[in-house]
Amino acid sequence: MVYEKPASLILVGSNSVSALTYTIAMVSLGVAGFGIIGIVLISSRISRPIHRLAEQIIKENPERLEELESTNHEVNMISHAVNKLIKNITKYQEEINLKNQELTIQKQQLERLAKIGELSSRLTHNLRTPITVIKSTVDVLKHYSGNSIDKASLDRLDRIKSASENLEKQIEEVLTFIRNKPLDLKNISFKKLFEDTLKNIEIPEKIQIIFPNKDEIINCDADKMQIVFMNLISNAIDAVDKDGEIRVDVSSNENENIIKIIDNGKGIQPENLSKIFDSLFTTKSSGTGLGLPYCKSVIEQHGGTISVSPNPTTFTIILPRKIISTQTMNE
Repeated sequence: MVYEKPASLILVGSNSVSALTYTIAMVSLGVAGFGIIGIVLISSRISRPIHRLAEQIIKENPERLEELESTNHEVNMISHAVNKLIKNITKYQEEINLKNQELTIQKQQLERLAKIGELSSRLTHNLRTPITVIKSTVDVLKHYSGNSIDKASLDRLDRIKSASENLEKQIEEVLTFIRNKPLDLKNISFKKLFEDTLKNIEIPEKIQIIFPNKDEIINCDADKMQIVFMNLISNAIDAVDKDGEIRVDVSSNENENIIKIIDNGKGIQPENLSKIFDSLFTTKSSGTGLGLPYCKSVIEQHGGTISVSPNPTTFTIILPRKIISTQTMNE
């Protein structure tokens, strides 16, 4: 078999092929070299501002981050995004620090209140005995004096007993406020609960209390809720005229029981509305300022809310509608 050279080799010769190969190789190396240099330059141009941003972050100086100057749109986007992220983190960190400070203050206040509560409990328990003795002594004096005691002395004894009873009531308010017993939740008729509450309140003859026509079943601690209603009704009685009117409304929706106690009394001064649930705030000369704060505490313990609005004075209680199906309504 005869081997024949390709026509191209016959035309250009062996030396020309070697030169062409060398030229192609050199051009390829040149292109590759320029490509590598270009990549390095572009990479440096892109990475330099990013490195500068990284150094600022590492130095933990996020509040003075410089805006990166780059002709590359993507790099500018990264710069803006990182700056925005750092600013948001700084903002959230400040908010967290502020909340931590508030929680620390609240914790200190709660610790002080706990100590005050313990001291108050001891004092009130110690005061009960002498008050009981004073009341009993007044009753004994009145009994054995009979008709021989003059009217002036009788009036003095009545004032002593009245003052003792008022002091006893204030002591009971303090004790009730500082007690924090767990809730004993039961299903109960609102109407029955309110009727039981009124049995413990002395209602002036001409003051009218209007009940709702409908009834609702509420899930609550009956004892604590009675004290809440006693406070609200007593305040309403003090606010209305001698022939005033107090209306009680109850309604519900899918999730809530809504109770309203409305009176046509003199109302609450606008400047007092925001302070009415504050501990120790009172407009009464003989008040402790603990009745309404106790109401708020109990309602919140039930997971509900209590609010007040003027003209007419309306206290609105909203309780979660959590009826326990396995329990029956209290008779």
